[in-house]
Amino acid sequence: MNLHVPILLPLLLPACGGAQDLDANSVVEQDSNAATFVLSVRHTPAVLPLNAEFEVRFQLLDREGRALDVELEDVSVDADMPEHGHGMTVHPSVRREGTEYVAGPMLFHMSGRWEVYFDVRRGAVTERAQIAWTLD
Repeated sequence: MNLHVPILLPLLLPACGGAQDLDANSVVEQDSNAATFVLSVRHTPAVLPLNAEFEVRFQLLDREGRALDVELEDVSVDADMPEHGHGMTVHPSVRREGTEYVAGPMLFHMSGRWEVYFDVRRGAVTERAQIAWTLD
């Protein structure tokens, strides 16, 4: 069963009054929590499936829009359902494809609000950018 998925930008949602529809060409950008990098993300397929694997494609950019200089092993992606207190039943790996990172497999096994975490480790510091996707 495929469901249409709105994207929720956690910091902008109260200001815009609702969710944005994601289509096949949509890219969402979100500042990291400490605002030292920008996450530019999209998922494939454009309509997220319920209880089926998919991938997330993303770029990590510095404040000037250049690719962030981090090693592949210092980038990780995970997802959680905070309202339910659990995460995914899979553990995605991250690989490079040209200028993009690709995380997969991702699998949202329940409908509801999922927070997706993009962590970048630099030395002893890990910084996170996060977005939320909701499967109705």
